[in-house]
Formats: sequence, structure tokens, C-alpha cells
Amino acid sequence: MNVLLSFVHEDTELARRITLKLQAASCNVAEDVVENSGPAFVDRVKEATSHGALTHPVLVLLVTVNALNNPSALRDWADAITYESLHGSGVVWPVVIDDLEIPVALKNITHIRVKTGVVPEDVAARIIDAVGYSEDRPREHPS
Repeated sequence: MNVLLSFVHEDTELARRITLKLQAASCNVAEDVVENSGPAFVDRVKEATSHGALTHPVLVLLVTVNALNNPSALRDWADAITYESLHGSGVVWPVVIDDLEIPVALKNITHIRVKTGVVPEDVAARIIDAVGYSEDRPREHPS
């Protein structure tokens, strides 16, 4: 499974630990740190999901308190979701950490909710389980 993991700078340590666990499960992971709003993030999503660059792309959005307090992240993710819905080139999975209110832009998307104090191993396992990944046959995102 190919994953583009998007997160805000304040969540770098958690994201890196999740990345290591996904890689240990044979996932190819690219990290995208949202620091500034602008076309760079959407361009990165376009590049990762177009022309077969990722054979089964999954855009994972790490939704935390830090991300919800970052207007750039919310704006960029909304743009990425709009791009994905128009082009259908990838799968978007928001991972909501803690008991947070889901942002409006993400409300209509199937998401993964993870409780406070969860360890990266559990987050990675939930991502893999939700997507239904196996090296032989990745499952399509539910409609």
C-alpha cells in the first residue's frame, strides 16, 4: 500500500512513529508536513496520485488538536479532498485522534477515530485494517 501521510509540524514525532509502523507492514510512505498554505500540498497530492506514481494511493490526514488549530492544514486538506473527488485518483482517510469535532470539510468522508493515548502501532494497524490492505489485493475505499 502506498500512503501519503499528511500532518502538521507539531505532530511530527507521532507521524514519524506511524510511518515507521506502516513501513514495517510493507507500506510505502511519503510524509507531507503542512506548514504553509498554498498550491504545494495539492500539487504534491496530484503528483503522488497521477500517472500511476502510486499504484494504490491512500491519503491519510492526521487530524489532531494541533491540526484543527492550523487553518492552513484545514484549507489544504479541503483542497486535496476536492481534487480527489473530482479526479478519483486516490483514497482519502482522515485519522481523527482523540474526541475531536470533525471539521466540516471531512464530515462526509469515512474516517478512522482513535482514542487518546493510542500508540502508533495501533494507528498503523487501524489504517491498514480500514483500507483492507494486503500485499496481494488492496481493497477499494467504500462508497
